[in-house]
Amino acid sequence: MIECYLVVASRIRQELTDLERVVSRAEQAMGLARNSTEHDLYLDSVALNLHDFYGGLERIFRHIATGVDQSLPGGPEWHRAHRTATLRLFFGTGVTGKIKTKRRTQLS
Repeated sequence: MIECYLVVASRIRQELTDLERVVSRAEQAMGLARNSTEHDLYLDSVALNLHDFYGGLERIFRHIATGVDQSLPGGPEWHRAHRTATLRLFFGTGVTGKIKTKRRTQLS
């Protein structure tokens, strides 16, 4: 394997370890929120951990973009393209149309 791919793989493994910790903390906070009268405090923790999770996914995609593709997406719409690519990766190619349809329905 090419050296740069080994570096990218190592960085991704570290990010995945960090993501597992973030997910664990979010799940723990959610469990505490369900069993507490002060659930808003725990839900804030869940929200922050979800934000950290998304940030971790962004870092993984940046590692791939810079290490494999040797370019980083830019422009004002790069987050939208990143979100679409992430959704397709996890849920398949038809998911973005379903989300747009659902969002339109909710706004009506």
